Amino acid sequence: MKCLVINGSPRRKNTWSMVKEVENTMSNLGEVEFYEIHLKKEKIPFCRGCFNCILNGEDKCPNSDIIQNIARKFEESDCIILSSPVYVLGPTGLIKNMLDHFAYYYHRPKLFNKKALVLVSTQGSGKKEVENYLKKSLFNFGVNKVYSCSFRFAGKNKLDNKMKDKLDKVASDFFKDVNSKKLHSPSFYQIRNYSMWRAMTHNNNIQIDNEFWIKNNLENNIFAPGIPMNIFKKAYAKIVFLFFNKIFS
Repeated sequence: MKCLVINGSPRRKNTWSMVKEVENTMSNLGEVEFYEIHLKKEKIPFCRGCFNCILNGEDKCPNSDIIQNIARKFEESDCIILSSPVYVLGPTGLIKNMLDHFAYYYHRPKLFNKKALVLVSTQGSGKKEVENYLKKSLFNFGVNKVYSCSFRFAGKNKLDNKMKDKLDKVASDFFKDVNSKKLHSPSFYQIRNYSMWRAMTHNNNIQIDNEFWIKNNLENNIFAPGIPMNIFKKAYAKIVFLFFNKIFS
């Protein structure tokens, strides 16, 4: 199993201790190759908001040499661990800046067969807000299922036994799910977003998006091929697509 670990903290303290506990638990369950990216070391320049990645292709990003290396790791890995402490009720600037560079994944999602785990720590409040933000970002990238765990350390400088037990349970469930290679039915949130981008492609809004969706057999499917959906979700996908198709036409 190949697991990409992205450390969004400039330090290696509480959040990193959560990552290492998860890595240890997963390693005890089977053979896992962890590839760690510490965003502080990557020194990614700020996203300029130039829209090159969206309109002209991800290789046209001014920082594509760094970003595409991370993208390759996203796509080569079986699973992803994304971690961040809470800074002023939000994720760190390091991880937000990285996610900004992947705006094109919203238009051209690729990670439909991946699963992810989000880890968040805080000394005060904001853990659920950051947890949900990171989960939504991954869902918009196409990720099939996202597990999560967040802790409020409140003056503690290490994991206590209760925290370790919870982390071990989440890590175990995550490992078993990734190892099973089972793909889960998408949420209504994921279906809505997919249907919106599909409708944009159907109406030729952005050329590079059109080429991507057609090449990857997405444009004529109500959701990514191979992902199971029940009759209600299929009906919802068709209705939402018709709604957005009418808007974009």
